[in-house]
Amino acid sequence: FSIVSELSIAGVNLGDIGIIIFFYISGELITRSALNRNLYSYCISRAGRIFPALIVCNILTISVVSSLNGDVSVSLREYLEYIFYNSLLLLGLFVDLQYVFSDHPFTAINGSLWTLPVELRLYIVFSIICLMKKYSRFAEVFIIFLLIVTLSKLVRSELMSLRDPEAILYFAFCVGALSNFYKPSLLVLCLIALSPFINLDFSLTLKLITLFAITQFTKIKIYRPLALDISYGLYLCHFPIFQIMR
Repeated sequence: FSIVSELSIAGVNLGDIGIIIFFYISGELITRSALNRNLYSYCISRAGRIFPALIVCNILTISVVSSLNGDVSVSLREYLEYIFYNSLLLLGLFVDLQYVFSDHPFTAINGSLWTLPVELRLYIVFSIICLMKKYSRFAEVFIIFLLIVTLSKLVRSELMSLRDPEAILYFAFCVGALSNFYKPSLLVLCLIALSPFINLDFSLTLKLITLFAITQFTKIKIYRPLALDISYGLYLCHFPIFQIMR
């Protein structure tokens, strides 16, 4: 989304809008997957979706970047730490090197990776649904609970002017998850209506309007899993390619 983020609507990056759409769709599809798989099958499926392409991308990225760096070489420790932290995702990301892309507007080596820890945490939390698939009512209550938690996180972030960029992603994912049971458009619409009273900035309000628009669609059907794999690969690789081409 880094290339798309050069474009904006009323000051809101289109890349940010795209990420909101992705998390909503992901929430719907991942919940559907969890309701139809056992825990082992779910974990294997999610791990296979995220990690192989991510590890390959990380190895290629740091290898290419280090070879383009001229007189300053990337140490073996930096090389391995980049691959380890950016592949594991849960211990923090290895964002940039002091002497790489330092003259660019974005100094990160791969700015696309910031959403992946959020996605992985959600995958882990939603694995609990696999244990509830015989009791769909429990799954509904669990998702509603998560939606309340993420909504509270979002509102708190805005009221305290923290502007946490992850808060809207958690919320969008849970809205997508809830769409497997109910049409959540009224909830999002109420939040938009309350936006002047809870200090939501215009950027977040526009993202919520986008989220409301998505909820008007019927359940998403994916006929070509390969298309998802290709889009994920492009998402992983496009940022470092864009950085190198600057």
